[in-house]
Amino acid sequence: MSRKKIKSARHLFQPEIIGRLVPWAGSRESACDWYLNYPIAALGGLTPEELVNEGRAQDLVSYLNHIEEGGYA
Repeated sequence: MSRKKIKSARHLFQPEIIGRLVPWAGSRESACDWYLNYPIAALGGLTPEELVNEGRAQDLVSYLNHIEEGGYA
């Protein structure tokens, strides 16, 4: 995938993911903080932002689906 397409994909995933986090985080600001700063142990200790930047947005989406279904982090 070209760099331009990867950058474009990042911008598409970020709003979708932040939107999913707001109900859990309590505010858009808290959701953005989690997205930027929370390392996810189950995904190699990377933050959601790092995962998306590495092209692993689908891994993050799968993780969020797992949590929504009652799975453990």
